[in-house]
Amino acid sequence: MIVLTNKQEIILNKYSFFPQNMELDAAIIGSIYPAEKRFLKSLLGEDLYNEMISLGSGVISDYVTVPNVEKFPNNANYEKLWANYLLQFMSIAIMHESLPFIAAQIQTNGIVQQNPYGATGLTIKDAQTLQLQHRDTIFNLWYEVEKFLCDNKKEYPLFKPKNCIRYNCKDCFDSDIHF
Repeated sequence: MIVLTNKQEIILNKYSFFPQNMELDAAIIGSIYPAEKRFLKSLLGEDLYNEMISLGSGVISDYVTVPNVEKFPNNANYEKLWANYLLQFMSIAIMHESLPFIAAQIQTNGIVQQNPYGATGLTIKDAQTLQLQHRDTIFNLWYEVEKFLCDNKKEYPLFKPKNCIRYNCKDCFDSDIHF
């Protein structure tokens, strides 16, 4: 399974919602592929997503250190999309997908609620509330990314503008719009 997002990017990026001590947490690692499939691939479309995978896999971006480590050093358009929009989008999407598994854990004797020493564990209801808040944020960011891609259709020709009509896209044509 090849994914665009790497756990280190999510944990260490400037938009991270995860504390750095969660770097090895299985909930985060296990949520990357479902979040990409559910949100990122749906947003970008298969062609653009696959193109970005082929050009960016194996490079772990880091925009906190100096100098920055770019995800797409050979493609300025994809780098701009990743650094300015998709990294934040994926950070929230992965948090959204991992919340139930942070609040609860599957063990051989059933599903148990986490109760860490010295702290009160998050209830499953609390996790669901946070998940709904993250979902709202995901879709707000979704529209920002979609608008950016529509406004810059010439730079991202693999993007299929399903919803560009909503943004009065100047570069989208009737033949590009698929409802």
